Amino acid sequence: MNLPKPKPEYDYANEVEARRQIEEADRQTLKRNQDLVIPVGQRVILISPGGYRYALTVSDGGALSTTPA
Repeated sequence: MNLPKPKPEYDYANEVEARRQIEEADRQTLKRNQDLVIPVGQRVILISPGGYRYALTVSDGGALSTTPA
């Protein structure tokens, strides 16, 4: 995140842009006590103790499986 540099005097447009960037960055962070929803096309990657990477997938029937990632 690159917030606009503050100006010596108050600048409304600068403040609006800084807040917009902060709010956008906040929307992209994980939150405690909230569901984590992974949209289709994005993956959850698990790493085994041996260092192997696996992508977690779910079928329409709810069955979970992994594939090498």
